[in-house]
Amino acid sequence: MAFRNFSHAIPLSEPGPVSTRAGRKCGGTTGASVRVLAGLWLLCLVAGYAAAQKSKQPPAKPLDVNTATAAELQTVPGIGPAVANAIVKFREKSGPIRRLEDLLAVRGITRKKLEAWKKYLEVKS
Repeated sequence: MAFRNFSHAIPLSEPGPVSTRAGRKCGGTTGASVRVLAGLWLLCLVAGYAAAQKSKQPPAKPLDVNTATAAELQTVPGIGPAVANAIVKFREKSGPIRRLEDLLAVRGITRKKLEAWKKYLEVKS
């Protein structure tokens, strides 16, 4: 693909907005600056979330999924507010959980996640 040199179309001695094909005026770098700032903000947000996940203290002893509150379930690495609330609602709707594999019926819980959580969760009879 060949690139064309359009420098002859924009006189360097006349500062001001540049006209686009659609006839709109653009200020040059304003849109790019906004995109860069939005990208940096998003990067900081993701980094903060990752740091918060890593700093989460796992429970000292396994939690009973039938008695744990949503706040307690959130202490398990990888369980956020949405999944914790989904587990509590599932338990309220379906009754006591008989085995950890029953949690696979909860939306958002996969076998891989459940395997990672097994050392933090238990089902007491």
